[in-house]
Amino acid sequence: MRGLLLFFILAFALAIPFWLKAPPLVGFAPAIAALIVGGPMLLVRAFDVHRLRDHVLALLLLPPALFASGALLMRFTAGTAPEIEPNVLLLFPVFFALALVQELGWTGYALERFPNRWAGVSAGMVLAAVWSVWSLVPLMQAGRPAHWVFYIAIAMMIFRVLMVWLYQNAGRSVVGAALLHAAWDASILAFPTAEPAYLLPFLAGALTLALLAQGPRLMPRSVKAHIPAHRGPARAPLRRARNLDRAAHRG
Repeated sequence: MRGLLLFFILAFALAIPFWLKAPPLVGFAPAIAALIVGGPMLLVRAFDVHRLRDHVLALLLLPPALFASGALLMRFTAGTAPEIEPNVLLLFPVFFALALVQELGWTGYALERFPNRWAGVSAGMVLAAVWSVWSLVPLMQAGRPAHWVFYIAIAMMIFRVLMVWLYQNAGRSVVGAALLHAAWDASILAFPTAEPAYLLPFLAGALTLALLAQGPRLMPRSVKAHIPAHRGPARAPLRRARNLDRAAHRG
């Protein structure tokens, strides 16, 4: 848990120079923090394409489908049709590269370091809150109105919990998480005038379906391979040795 707390502190501290001088590159802050705390071997997770299985299309299409649904709701309830910028998709490789370095920290390191008792929704909610607060500065630097920043921050929290579920069910791939993250960022720019408040019902519905499908414990204990599940067996040989020693003295 100390390593996780140190990662969060470093992710915020290292982001300050990027916020001041190079906001588009702030995603490198959590990656650098993860490498400092977790070591260079973490870089292997940036190439775990083999874990993706056959979920690539679903990961890519979910965010634009959610934003398109929110845009339709806005059209029929508010009478305003949001603008659509399809040319944003041409920049998807850039979105993916920036999302990959960011998810190396949030997913590849942080999510895997939550204790077993925090597994599932609890881990997702804590990570969602930290990620949302960490993203407030870039969101405000984008020049959006305060109400937009407020609702997109809430949307990001729900989306991050949903990302935890998708991460576990799509092979626990950091590359998969980066694809999902990149599709989310691209969708925000593809619907530049869409109000994120109309996105919330669809995000909440998607998360509800995920919880109903698998229950609140989204991340099974087996995911936390670095944390011992039970210490009893490790003590068993020592207890047997003591018993044998006592028996020898009695004899």
